Amino acid sequence: FGLAGARLGYMVGSPDITHVMNKIRSPYHVNALSQQAGLIALENKVNVFENINLIKQTRSSIKIELENLGFKVYDSQGNFIWVKSPYENLGKALEDKGILIRDYSSYKTDYYRITIKQKTDMDIFIKALKEIINETK
Repeated sequence: FGLAGARLGYMVGSPDITHVMNKIRSPYHVNALSQQAGLIALENKVNVFENINLIKQTRSSIKIELENLGFKVYDSQGNFIWVKSPYENLGKALEDKGILIRDYSSYKTDYYRITIKQKTDMDIFIKALKEIINETK
């Protein structure tokens, strides 16, 4: 339902497992705002699933764009993609242009997590990326 930022999710499990989980969870594990967001999402399933389909389409097109630019793009089923960049210090170069991506270079050199947003945001990302690539040539 796209509510990870609200820290809202759900669990499906057998009665034995849910019984154990209920013993260890905090009594107020979901705040009132997140609960309300969840109820609204459940009432608007059609919109939620339309948004999921848009994210999937955008993710697919961004994957192709990045592969064409020489990136190694790993398969994803989420609202992000994991990439190995052929360009050094990409995170900093994008940050200098006002675009933030999750930089994992301290862990794995030139690896990044790119969140899939609205198409217009991703178009801005790709444009900035192409500018950086052209500047490094």
